[in-house]
Amino acid sequence: MIKKPEIICELIKETRRRVNYDPDFTVSAKIRIHEKIENTIDVVRQLESAGCSYITVHARTALERHDPIHIDQLKVIKETIKRIPVVANGEINIEIKF
Repeated sequence: MIKKPEIICELIKETRRRVNYDPDFTVSAKIRIHEKIENTIDVVRQLESAGCSYITVHARTALERHDPIHIDQLKVIKETIKRIPVVANGEINIEIKF
């Protein structure tokens, strides 16, 4: 679904609609970064607008398995998303501070 964020957004919207009675209910999405940061930014903005409570970002592309994470792209994503938390995923042996 990485290439079809509209499906993810519809799932989030429908979940929100069906569980709207519980304000403590969270809806999250986990994504990988795209080859182009612009595409990743577009997806996270859509997810935020759809009603995500938070977004987890695995900071590698789908083809990267053991490569270092893209801290620079995580920073851009965090600076872009203002209303909800962004959780970094991958490279659990390093500490990232923004």
